[in-house]
Amino acid sequence: MNSIDGLSVTIGDLSPDGKHMWGSGGAWEPLWLLPDQVIDAVRARFGHTVTTPRFLGEGLLNQSWRIDSPDESFVLRVSRPERRREQVVYEHALIRALYEPVAAVVAPLPGHDGETVQRWRRRILSLFPYIEGTLGTAVEADIRSQQAAKTLAQVHRVSVNLGFGQRHGWRSVDEHPRLTWPTVRSVLERDLSGGGDLAELFAVFDREVSSLDAWLDDLHRSGRQLLRAPVHGDFNPRNLIFQRNNLGAVIDWDDCRIEPIAWEVAQVAFGAPDTDPTSFFRSYLDAGGALTPGDFAHLGRFARMGALSEVQWTTHGGRAEHASPRAVDTLREVAANLAWLREREGDLEKP
Repeated sequence: MNSIDGLSVTIGDLSPDGKHMWGSGGAWEPLWLLPDQVIDAVRARFGHTVTTPRFLGEGLLNQSWRIDSPDESFVLRVSRPERRREQVVYEHALIRALYEPVAAVVAPLPGHDGETVQRWRRRILSLFPYIEGTLGTAVEADIRSQQAAKTLAQVHRVSVNLGFGQRHGWRSVDEHPRLTWPTVRSVLERDLSGGGDLAELFAVFDREVSSLDAWLDDLHRSGRQLLRAPVHGDFNPRNLIFQRNNLGAVIDWDDCRIEPIAWEVAQVAFGAPDTDPTSFFRSYLDAGGALTPGDFAHLGRFARMGALSEVQWTTHGGRAEHASPRAVDTLREVAANLAWLREREGDLEKP
């Protein structure tokens, strides 16, 4: 919660003039489409007459709106500027391939021309049915974990047989250049003062990168093949919608791409303090997930790779975000999370 000119704001709140939203960077950011433009876009591109849009602050990197017609409710997603059309086409193709075999997948809706990817005012638009329910963040941990494991197993069981190539502009986490820290490090060295615990934090991340790089090199030299397939890419509780304790919808496939499946399972199994990784993995296997019991040994390190990637949020546009305080606080949080993951991994029993 922030206070701006006496106004308390959180991420996703709209400004008093209705033209800006409070962004994750701690500042007002312009809306890419204003409410009346959203109404015009949905009518022109998708043929629906809708009422006053309501901004959905959970969208984070994209901007999304709930819109209602007399008979239906929708979500209009305005893709972030760096998303290219072919990347969104890939996302929609993957969703459509998963839609029938996986009940929790929500397919995009076509526009007038039959295409699900539309342009309006140089913005890429996608329209989805609005799904009523409770976000996974508000669901009891045991229920959320069991349902997430079951659905993730269904997704992977289908995706390994789809034959998709890599998404344009992406690479898998174990492919060179690996890990975000080496790139971020040079920016932070340039833009941040060297006081406090900065040198110690840099040393923590340097050691972590060296350790993970060596592990990946050994894994590749061993000849053991990591099972790869299209993954959701951000399968966290904010993107899970529950209905009566059942996982009804997995939303926001914006980060989908080809990855080692063990990487995605690791992010979910280790991603929340109230989720037990061993129990989650057992549930995933019991539901027919594509991994084997032996893959459990990889999860801890893949989880640390995911945690380490959070250092990307310390910079923006090639600069340290808001200079030192926010960037250094983020580094401290990531370092603490890495230490917690190492400790947690050491305490786990094998499934």
